[in-house]
Amino acid sequence: MSAFARRNDTLTTLAGVAFVMASVGAVHTLRGTLNRRFDSQRRVLDDASIPRPGVARVLSLGHTEWVTDVLWVNATIYYGETLFAHLPSRYTARYAETMIALDPQFRRPYMWAANALLYRTVVSTIDDARRATDFLKQGVRRFPGDPEMHYMLGNNLTFEQPTYLPRGDPERARLRREGVDHLRFAMVSGLGATWMPLTVSSLYREFGRDRDALYALCDGLIVATDPEAYTLIETRLAELLRGQNPRDPVGDAFLEAARARRRIHLWMPPTLHAFVGEPTLLR
Repeated sequence: MSAFARRNDTLTTLAGVAFVMASVGAVHTLRGTLNRRFDSQRRVLDDASIPRPGVARVLSLGHTEWVTDVLWVNATIYYGETLFAHLPSRYTARYAETMIALDPQFRRPYMWAANALLYRTVVSTIDDARRATDFLKQGVRRFPGDPEMHYMLGNNLTFEQPTYLPRGDPERARLRREGVDHLRFAMVSGLGATWMPLTVSSLYREFGRDRDALYALCDGLIVATDPEAYTLIETRLAELLRGQNPRDPVGDAFLEAARARRRIHLWMPPTLHAFVGEPTLLR
């Protein structure tokens, strides 16, 4: 090959490299603009292709957990995109029903569906609230010892679903009566806000369950970790006991234990104090 030909090949190679580098630089420079333009033009549709549980089970070839995982990823992406696009998320319940049918031991869809049905960019209806509650009831039946599931169900029954009903509707009181026991289960497990024992006790009193109201405060003294909440619970328990004749011996015992902890072990968590008790002198 002549020197002239070799020189042309070298120039051609250098020109190609320069072109590639220039192209990469241009793409890097324009990438942000192109991405913003794509996002502004892209149209999100409230649509989803969800196989029926029977069809999905056959297609899974026995790997139903794997298919459920795929549906879970698609469901969360679908929900996020419809939120961003201000769409009603029409297929939320369908996704959850299919996942639960394929893998009932997968706990996330129960709670995800309950939240997604109520927290959307469109106004939810009483039917949405009822479906959300139904998903959580299924979850509690499947996972009866799950505090988070009880907490969400109690919250839905007590605070969420009644707001979709007109004032004076007897269904509101029935829902709240049903929900308070689930809130207490979660509270005893240490879940919920620091003021939960006070709320649960007030709800029990509202429904005429005075002993449960008293014992909910006793439970609260065991699980409370916030000093201010502990003081409020102790004060409320003392108020309820003053109104009793005769006084409840269990409530009195808890109140005395709370006062002893304040005198001796204020720094100590309530559960540890319950085991340690008042110190005695060694002889």
